[in-house]
Amino acid sequence: MGDTQPQKSRGQKEERRRARPNPRRGEQRGRRHSPSAAMGQKCMEKVSSFLFEYDTPRMVLVRNKKVGLTFRLIQLIVLAYIIGWVFLYEKGYQSQDSIVSSVSVKLKGLTLTNESVLGPHIWDVVDYVFPPQGDNSFVVMTNFIITPGQKQGTCPELPDAGSCTRDSDCSKGTYSREGQGLMTGRCVNFNSSVKTCEIFGWCPVEVDYHVPKPALLSEAEKFTLFIKNSITFPRFKVSRRNLVESVTKDYLKKCTYHKVTDSLCPVFGLGYVVKESGQNFTVLAVKGGVVGITIDWNCDLDWPVRHCKPVYQFHGLYNDDSNVSPGFNFRYAKYYKEDGTDKRTLYKVFGIRFDILVNGKVRAAGHGCQQHHNAAPGFMGPLYGPHLSAAVQPLVLSQNKPTLGVWEDHRRLKPFTDISRMLVFIIYLFIYLFSPLFLPTGKEGFPCGTPTGNI
Repeated sequence: MGDTQPQKSRGQKEERRRARPNPRRGEQRGRRHSPSAAMGQKCMEKVSSFLFEYDTPRMVLVRNKKVGLTFRLIQLIVLAYIIGWVFLYEKGYQSQDSIVSSVSVKLKGLTLTNESVLGPHIWDVVDYVFPPQGDNSFVVMTNFIITPGQKQGTCPELPDAGSCTRDSDCSKGTYSREGQGLMTGRCVNFNSSVKTCEIFGWCPVEVDYHVPKPALLSEAEKFTLFIKNSITFPRFKVSRRNLVESVTKDYLKKCTYHKVTDSLCPVFGLGYVVKESGQNFTVLAVKGGVVGITIDWNCDLDWPVRHCKPVYQFHGLYNDDSNVSPGFNFRYAKYYKEDGTDKRTLYKVFGIRFDILVNGKVRAAGHGCQQHHNAAPGFMGPLYGPHLSAAVQPLVLSQNKPTLGVWEDHRRLKPFTDISRMLVFIIYLFIYLFSPLFLPTGKEGFPCGTPTGNI
């Protein structure tokens, strides 16, 4: 009893002491709950939460056929888009390069003309091809107007260029846009009924009112054109010629291009080319025109280089319906001396101009994937998740030289490392989308354990 009473009194004293207000403690409490201290405490809590807390998504099982089918349908659409459009159609895993091209041409054929000025005359390649060395743009003469024996002197201008009634109509030392010389200031007789300005120039002047019809060199339709085209893709160090593996010497001697039977023959009949361009050679030869020949190289170096072949197409580049400056023509002259006097024979040439245009691009997987090679695991990890990216990375990094489509000696294909990489990507994407069907399950059929929620 004696010991119990002092203990109770001591306990009561302690309770009264705690209940007594302490000004110092109040100051601390007020200091602790000041706005700045509260803000600092919140910041510390945010930093601590960011550094030391880790959140994981909550797995929920939805037992609903409509929701499940909709989810799988969306997955299939995404998978079909990636496989069908990105990989198979657009081949998004490949990189591209443009071409560097060179073209040379040779023509063969000759024809005979018999007109009043020249008489019987044989025309061969040197006579009817301009320029003679053969380039990716050249002209084949099909018709002409000849003005022989011109020499420098004075003569009447053509009525269309310089008609007049008196000398004051002809300004001395000037020329008209359609004229063929400088006016002397005199108005002279062109014929018995027409007066024109006298000019100083090459006389007699050219009269080109009447174009020969049919064309004098209409046999040019049977001429042949041999095209040699060399290309290179600098990025992939691949070179090709239009003389592909199937074009041999014997085949080249006897073949003529046809879009169905001989689509790789580089020898073309001019008549066939004009016909395929949608024009009529007989009509085109009278006043000339322009035909475009395109050579398209669209190569996929995921396949052997022998499959990289040219495709030829032909286009008419002039509109026949235009009545303003129709056709294609130019002039050239042959000079000579006669009795010490310089003379020339002037030709107004009508011809068909051929423009050879080379287009193309190459696709290959090697260079495009190589520059992003180190980034592949980082790309695949977030997509597949840790459990799949760990399995994919050894496959992605198993080849240190992703050189698919780059050729050694232009004949031997290197291993299909990028195709393998693409297939691995598709397989693991498929597994990721349908992982609930493949991964091990725990209680109640959930993957690897019991869910935290259910619907």
